[in-house]
Amino acid sequence: MLDRIKAMRLREEGTTVRVTSAALPRRILFNCQFAWEFGYVEYALATALRLRGHDVRMIICGAGLDYCELETRHNRRPTCEVCVQRMLRRMDAFGLPYQVMGQFLTGEDFDYARNVSQRMEVAQLKELVEAGVPVGKLAFLDQFHFFHGYPFEITGEMEEIFRKCIASTILFTRAAHRLHDDYRPDMVCSVNGKFAQWAPFVQAARQRGLPYCTWEDLRIRTGAVTFASNGIGHEVPVDDIWEQQLRKPFSEESRHRIRDHFRLWARGAITPWRYYGEDAIDGPEQVRQALALRPGVPIVSLFPNLCWDSTSVGFESAFENMYDWVANVVAYARRRPDWDFVIRAHPGEGKLPLEYRSTTPVGEFVRDRCGPVPPNVKLIEGDSPLSSYTLGEMSKVVMTYTSTLGIEFALRGIRPWAAARALYGRKGFTVDLVSPQHMFDLLDRNQLDNRLTPEQIESAERFAHMFRFRKVFSFPRLDDSGNFNPPSWRFFAPGGNDVMDRLCTAFLNHDPFLDIDARQD
Repeated sequence: MLDRIKAMRLREEGTTVRVTSAALPRRILFNCQFAWEFGYVEYALATALRLRGHDVRMIICGAGLDYCELETRHNRRPTCEVCVQRMLRRMDAFGLPYQVMGQFLTGEDFDYARNVSQRMEVAQLKELVEAGVPVGKLAFLDQFHFFHGYPFEITGEMEEIFRKCIASTILFTRAAHRLHDDYRPDMVCSVNGKFAQWAPFVQAARQRGLPYCTWEDLRIRTGAVTFASNGIGHEVPVDDIWEQQLRKPFSEESRHRIRDHFRLWARGAITPWRYYGEDAIDGPEQVRQALALRPGVPIVSLFPNLCWDSTSVGFESAFENMYDWVANVVAYARRRPDWDFVIRAHPGEGKLPLEYRSTTPVGEFVRDRCGPVPPNVKLIEGDSPLSSYTLGEMSKVVMTYTSTLGIEFALRGIRPWAAARALYGRKGFTVDLVSPQHMFDLLDRNQLDNRLTPEQIESAERFAHMFRFRKVFSFPRLDDSGNFNPPSWRFFAPGGNDVMDRLCTAFLNHDPFLDIDARQD
């Protein structure tokens, strides 16, 4: 594939007109780091921007760091030499200018970073800041990625990885600042922007008052990606445009489109993984009997996320973390024996491939860390065939953390209580919890009317449609396995592809990246 792209470039580059942008040519720094399936998104975007007269520089790692996001508990990382060669082949295929991050680090930097990471106590390291970047918080977030579980106690193997990550994040930070000083970009682009290998470049841009863009793959459909200007892509930031969008017409076609989408989603027909099979238990009476729920007793249901997923990590608001939320509800249940509480673990805990399953399952957490489980607290494990949708319909209160189930329940007329900073929160159809006491007060007042009005349901439809069809788009000619098949070099040039044209315009103008491909289903 890379040979074909290079041959296409060499054959057609001279005949493809390079357009000088009406705006002053900009210097754009792309934080690429290493090769992965969706890396072609930024190679294609950088190529398209070059053909529009802008100066780009791609940054690849090559630093020989102690910690790298390519490695997890289940996957070994390639050697740095192999990793760099992979990136060099990609840069050569697209003809992109690049620099190796490792060239901006010295032996003294490595000695300093390793010394700091080894001599300080874990509690101090978690609060460590380097050049204005919270390296301790970033390294903590990366423990979710490496272990696929919550880092309750950073000891043993987890402490070893955490300290390595601290050292590497210090080095990422130093290199990011030096690359900024060397290249002096006008803009910065990075995948993710939230974790240790990516955030320092974004935060260095913030400190300098520079615009930045982050993006992320979202496995909603083939090649699905989302972008954000001056925000974190996978958090799908739309708060600043929500009120404006809410005033625009919303067609019946759009309503049918989003409802058809989520009907298929609920059946597992278009999800990345299928969580419910033919054995799904979705009859209310069957669910009631399976859980020994008492007739006539109000049900409060909790739907936690997969704890390590990037759409749940770092969204804390009312609670310290997802497990703190669960623990507070279990504690509350002890003094409310007149209600039944159901904690439904994410189906991915039991049904994803082994390397993606949570190492800190919610049910196990409740049994091990919340004392004797009260008889009115029912636990549903991740591999259970009991339907989350049926349970939600039966419940008087439905609580989510940041799970997509929150928007699905809203589409069904059920108001979710959001225990974290869910992307669908604060849109007029959720209860947004601000503290444990806020949750207790609502429950104490028997705030059990969870039905939405038709107007609120329409707000949920509008948001769901914006999220699934207007903010997220399929990157042209790219699939989830990293197969990228541009038809010609003109694909990247102005007028060569409508999606690439709109993407470049939104990128350069710091637009909200809406309707990049309005034709998608």
